[in-house]
Amino acid sequence: MASPKFQLLSFLWIAGVASAGSMVLHERRAAPPAGFTSRGAAPASEMLTLRVGLASNNINGLQDHLVSVSTPGSTDFRQWLSADDVKAYVQPSPVTIDAFSSFASVNGLQPNVVSPSGDWVSISLSVSQANALFAANFEHFTHPDMTAPLTRTLSLSLPEELVGHVEVLHPTTAFDTPKPRLSASRAAGSRRSRRAIPPDSCLGPEDTITPACLQTLYGIPLTPATQTSNTLLVTGYTENWPQTAALELFLQTFRPDMPSNTTWALESLDGGVDTQGQ
Repeated sequence: MASPKFQLLSFLWIAGVASAGSMVLHERRAAPPAGFTSRGAAPASEMLTLRVGLASNNINGLQDHLVSVSTPGSTDFRQWLSADDVKAYVQPSPVTIDAFSSFASVNGLQPNVVSPSGDWVSISLSVSQANALFAANFEHFTHPDMTAPLTRTLSLSLPEELVGHVEVLHPTTAFDTPKPRLSASRAAGSRRSRRAIPPDSCLGPEDTITPACLQTLYGIPLTPATQTSNTLLVTGYTENWPQTAALELFLQTFRPDMPSNTTWALESLDGGVDTQGQ
């Protein structure tokens, strides 16, 4: 545990940085997640690579458009967006780009764009610079199930000029929870537990999965559905065409309760065909 004197000096140093410019609290957590232990401040010279999520210029518009193209009866129904259409919604506005570029330039940072739409960039900087720029206190945290420490901070602030332009700074206050390591005996027991005894409806020839088997495994009701307006979409890709004869044979074999002449409505995209007999 740090001495009271060290804690006081740390607090005064952070407060001094914050007072040098107007800072706005962005993220804070009271303590690290269970299992993580602080091992003290990270070395000032340690280099960090942080990813910066810049605000999209119209993410709400993208969400509204996606709902519209997916809603039957909408004037936009099935008017799918191109990659350029999506980029127009997601890319940062010129104001956001200018704000972050100015911040980076003043502080000697060289952002690298790491996403197609330019809404994610990465920056490399030392722990001391990250602490100063974001009123942070990066520490080393260890976990019993991790071989190397994480460098994280419990608090993060943004300069006022970046508020509304920077949405995410990662990894800073986010802790990756490790998967527990299983002992050899526990791992073997886990594998055995997955070998559940199948119900009688699944004991077909050559491990065939039948509708009756799936109904038993997943508790699918045996009574026919009563909602006549519901539909099921089945996709067929290159050289994978639905076959009328195959469906008829399937229904006769596994669902004799359904008319064997049941068919489907074909929706073709980009010149796709449904060739029978192949």
